[in-house]
Amino acid sequence: MTDRPDLDHVEDRIRQWGLRPPATSPAAAARQTVARIANQGPAPRWPRRLAFASAAFLAALALWLVLAQRPRPIQESASVDLPPTLPENVVLFWLDAHTPVYFVTGPADAVTGGLP
Repeated sequence: MTDRPDLDHVEDRIRQWGLRPPATSPAAAARQTVARIANQGPAPRWPRRLAFASAAFLAALALWLVLAQRPRPIQESASVDLPPTLPENVVLFWLDAHTPVYFVTGPADAVTGGLP
């Protein structure tokens, strides 16, 4: 809980501070502000030029990356290692690059009749 007398004291101090006359008159402050702006001169152009050059470079880089990623046609002379053709009842699993596992799912010939 806050004590109200302490807040009244703070409010009184703020009110007194706000009633003080300004250290600089409004006319003098305006003259100083105008003089500072007049002495500053035009803004340098190099930051704007640097921003435009950077934007142009990034746009050209993005365009080059997009165009460079177009798929290239596969050469017909390139040989591709295809897996061997397996019968319908054989499934091939690779444990690693050098270990094939052949899994036979049923007999090669169709079974006629009922269950064995």
